[in-house]
Amino acid sequence: MRNLFLVVILSALASLASVAQAEPPYVAIEQRLSAEQLKATGLEQLNAEQLALLNKLLKEDQQVQVQAVRSEVEQASKSGGGVFDRDEREPIVSRIVGEFSGWSASTSFRLENGQTWRVTNTPDYYVPKSKAKAGLAVSISPVMLGGWLLRVEGHSVPAKVTQVQ
Repeated sequence: MRNLFLVVILSALASLASVAQAEPPYVAIEQRLSAEQLKATGLEQLNAEQLALLNKLLKEDQQVQVQAVRSEVEQASKSGGGVFDRDEREPIVSRIVGEFSGWSASTSFRLENGQTWRVTNTPDYYVPKSKAKAGLAVSISPVMLGGWLLRVEGHSVPAKVTQVQ
């Protein structure tokens, strides 16, 4: 059990380092949505210039939101207190039940261990449909002030989460 704990901690530290450096890829809106969704939203009627502008605006918004999360993660890691402030919560390692295709506000993930976690106050993160996978490993690590960060295998962007069940 101690070795598993060390592996989880080292993985979390490596993830924090990669989060600070890696820029999440922006996935164009037309790659995120199916043909039916594009039609239902009216986006298929946009000309190339309008679509390019929409993608530019969405990408800029994603960058702002990712930077805000990174700043919070950095602040949380820098504000670690002394021995008396030590967080006794244990990291959680499991797998997502079903396919992982990213998250948006209030997305919930059911894990193989029976727990359910909901994304909170985190920028949307999309995975192209062609790269969505089922059963990915996740680690959920405690952060300062009672929060939790979810990291998904193969993805560098963490999400703030709250346990639902």
